[in-house]
Amino acid sequence: MKSTFIRTLAAAAAGLALSAGAQAQDKFTYMTNWYAQAEHGGFYQAVATGIYRKYGTDVTVKMGGPQVNIMQLMAAGQTDCIMGSSDLQMMIARSGGLPITTVAAIFQKDPQVLIGHDGVVNSFEDMKGKTILIAPSAQRGYWLWLKQKYGFTDAQTRPYTFNIQPFVADKNTVQQGYLTSEPFAIQKAGVKAKAFLFADRGWTSYATTISCMDETIKGRGPAVAAFVKGTMEGWKSYGRSGARQRADQEGQPQHDRRAARVQRGQAQGDGHRHRPRRARAGHRHDEPGAHRLQLQVPGRQQAGRPGQGDARRRLQLLVRQGPEGAAVIREPVSVLAAAPPAIEVLSAHKTYPNGTVALQPVDLTVQEGEFVTLLGPSGCGKSTLLKMVAGLLEPTDGRLLLWRKPVAQLEETKRRMAFVFQSPTLMPRASVEANVRLPLDGRRRAQRGRRPGRRCARPRGPQEVCQGAARALSGGMQMRVSIARSLVVQPNLLLMDEPFGALDEITRHKLDSDLLDLWRAKKLTVVFVTHSIHEAVFLSTRVIMMAARPGRIVEEVVIDEPYPRKPDFMVTPRFAEYARHLQESLLRASQETEEVQ
Repeated sequence: MKSTFIRTLAAAAAGLALSAGAQAQDKFTYMTNWYAQAEHGGFYQAVATGIYRKYGTDVTVKMGGPQVNIMQLMAAGQTDCIMGSSDLQMMIARSGGLPITTVAAIFQKDPQVLIGHDGVVNSFEDMKGKTILIAPSAQRGYWLWLKQKYGFTDAQTRPYTFNIQPFVADKNTVQQGYLTSEPFAIQKAGVKAKAFLFADRGWTSYATTISCMDETIKGRGPAVAAFVKGTMEGWKSYGRSGARQRADQEGQPQHDRRAARVQRGQAQGDGHRHRPRRARAGHRHDEPGAHRLQLQVPGRQQAGRPGQGDARRRLQLLVRQGPEGAAVIREPVSVLAAAPPAIEVLSAHKTYPNGTVALQPVDLTVQEGEFVTLLGPSGCGKSTLLKMVAGLLEPTDGRLLLWRKPVAQLEETKRRMAFVFQSPTLMPRASVEANVRLPLDGRRRAQRGRRPGRRCARPRGPQEVCQGAARALSGGMQMRVSIARSLVVQPNLLLMDEPFGALDEITRHKLDSDLLDLWRAKKLTVVFVTHSIHEAVFLSTRVIMMAARPGRIVEEVVIDEPYPRKPDFMVTPRFAEYARHLQESLLRASQETEEVQ
């Protein structure tokens, strides 16, 4: 398989070499597979330092993220090339009929690892029979190799949600990770762990690739060739500037260093936890080459955050030297501006005057375009948190930001927010159209409101429904009117407090599907409260599990499944696995609540 890939790579490179140089300032778009981070540094370095422009390309680097299907976007023409996590991923896609070719690979060794507790797991063989947390995408990749090589079974696996807490809480649990990310986060949590690098035991996959559609290589060969050349030079510059900056920064304050980390922190927020950034490395292990994974260099005292300099040296050892030199990993000088998070909850908590603690300090970040569901037992603070985000309740302490602004200053961001309550809260004697138009009437813009009022009713029933009284509608139709009323102001953020809880199951499923269609069509950010596990799995990009008395977040679960999601998804094994995991998590949260009582 590897030799086939190399031949494909060589053939693609030869085809590109025959092309003439790209035309001056040819626009080119490249999409990464996650938010900006250290492992993407060479691309951003080439943009920041003008290297791409030297090769005649005006490059835009777009960030991927949770639930962003970069292959689908490339196939739809939204980007010229994408970052593949591994060459195996691209070969699987090509074998499935997608005409995609990898033309370059940055990492000559894949930094994927499995992580076990120190003293419990000393080798891959010790992982047999233990629970292994892996993401669904991994089951179609390196998990197949692990099963064949070490005899692991699917029965051992549980979904990895990019949250280290399940691993921290159970010494008999193993989890996936990236050499430069999760091990460091686990160390910060005070847990001694060992990381086992796949590449040390025969996993030969490349990583961080440049992969393009065949028609792009054929039709835009000069631009692709220029992008590859600029990228390789960008990575060389990335490594050289890292050494220079380390020399220049001796004695400088920590806050003057690493502009890229500051940029990412502003883009994602301090509370962003659903996937740790792959920025630094972690713990030692006892596999071959374990000396390369030591966090500290003997005889050298660390300064600042653990592993800042050592992580780079360690990754230098993990990549192979090529004719262009090693790709050294460090933060770039600067990165492209990224969209700020839609919501940032920063140590916000709520205590009522009678002394009841409704919500312990909570940290939560919701990225723009996410569909996040709050799930948990009654009294865990789901609605309290939602109302604080909406500005309907003031936190006792802490901060809540919407697009980097306090909630009260939302208008300054030129964005809008809408709230859907548990009950429809309609004017019963008024017409449907009048109910839908109400927010615009309140702003003295009734003339603009008439058209949305009629439009919202037509797709769901006869035109006479618009003029009929709201009290004559069924519960499901009333809730549709409530949602239409919230959408008439064209919100960017939609907050929904268990809107379908009182409806029958059939109507609820129909409205769930309608809501997903609206979310995708209007590119909304949605925070949704529910008591239904199945509803949470069906709708969400991410589920936040909460426990009560006091209210607090206990787990975050990423639902790593593609959209659109049809009702058939609810009878798949993957859906059942997510539901079972959330059921167990909810049971634990409920038991914690009972113990507090």
